[in-house]
This record gives sequence, structure tokens and C-alpha cells, in this order.
Amino acid sequence: MFHEPFGSAAEVVEALRGVEAVAAMRERTAFPREVLERLSDLGLLMTGGLGNASIDLTGRR
Repeated sequence: MFHEPFGSAAEVVEALRGVEAVAAMRERTAFPREVLERLSDLGLLMTGGLGNASIDLTGRR
């Protein structure tokens, strides 16, 4: 569990390396295509509510 926002996309990738599932709360952490492509072990990225503008839904294959 992380309580502080990450300073960069590189920090997100480093912190989540090897993680298989993430529950993104609010929109503090961006998950653009470049981050999602580097998180090869990530199989589940979920958020509460109707949507999350910080998650790139079009870039992930």
C-alpha cells in the first residue's frame, strides 16, 4: 500500500515492478500507455466509481 503520490512515471514502474494487481484510488497516479507497457506482470488494474481519467483505456492491448 502506498500513501504518498509518486513523483514520476519511472517511480510508478519501479514501485510496481512484479505487482500483479493494483487498486487505484482517486486519480493521483497516472497510468498512461508508457507505464502500462512497462508493467509486464500487471494483470488487473481496477478503480472504484464510474471511471478514472488517469488510466489510459485505449493504449493497453
